Amino acid sequence: MRFEKDFERRTLRLQFTSGEVIDAIIISVADLDDGDGFVYETIPRAAVAFWARFTDLEKYEVLEN
Repeated sequence: MRFEKDFERRTLRLQFTSGEVIDAIIISVADLDDGDGFVYETIPRAAVAFWARFTDLEKYEVLEN
């Protein structure tokens, strides 16, 4: 599962293979050359950013554009 750079600044509900579900704003999506992951900030705590691998993502839902 992967989403593209046009998802940057979008709000998504992320469901990870661990079962964790997080509402987040996507900050950055790595280019294919740079790795297989993305950076997100959780909602409502948007002060901390996290790196995640697409291989750990089970599914996602777009909450807003």
